[in-house]
Amino acid sequence: MRKQQPQKNFIERGIDSYNEYQMRRQRQSCLFIIYAAIAFAILAAILAVIGLVITTVEESQVVSDYGEQIANLCSPVSPGTDDPDNAPQGETPLPMLIMRAGTRQRHSWYQDLPQAWRGTSQTDTATVACVEEEETPLETCSYMRNSDEDAYTANFERVQHTTTIHLLNAATGRRIDTLILEGTLPESCPEDDPGGVSTAIEGTEPTFDEAAPWFEAYVFGDSVE
Repeated sequence: MRKQQPQKNFIERGIDSYNEYQMRRQRQSCLFIIYAAIAFAILAAILAVIGLVITTVEESQVVSDYGEQIANLCSPVSPGTDDPDNAPQGETPLPMLIMRAGTRQRHSWYQDLPQAWRGTSQTDTATVACVEEEETPLETCSYMRNSDEDAYTANFERVQHTTTIHLLNAATGRRIDTLILEGTLPESCPEDDPGGVSTAIEGTEPTFDEAAPWFEAYVFGDSVE
């Protein structure tokens, strides 16, 4: 005869139920993490495709409006020495195109230009401003943190933004002038750990309003000191 298994008492059955519950929770947590990772990967891929499409459309539009020569002036910025004598001559205003350095895309500042200052085609664009944006690490703020496994260091970089604008003659590609704008200094390292994910402590970025007088001087053919 088969030996009958002894029945579990109330406490043992409760322990078994609790263990099963914990196992189900762990399986659910694992599935959630897997599904979340898959969803994140899909979203990242979709955003990358959208970004590529937007970039391709913008570059095609720039080439269509301004031609290959002007579209390529900022990619890369031509080497050489600045010379105000390279500035175009003619009736003012002398329309300007503002582009992101290293690309064939218009910079967002282009839309901030007054309508009369904007170059809209190859024939009416007198100058091209190539905007180069950089982040300069100034200092690393380090804080010791404790975890369940071991202590570790959390680092926060103090970063200052710098914008360099190279102005080129649209017809010749020759360099005219360069403007360097520095953003505000970031706050000092906090005495206490600010918490959260290690990231940057940033100052503000230079704004269009800071560059506008410089743009205006060249649009209207004025000398820049």
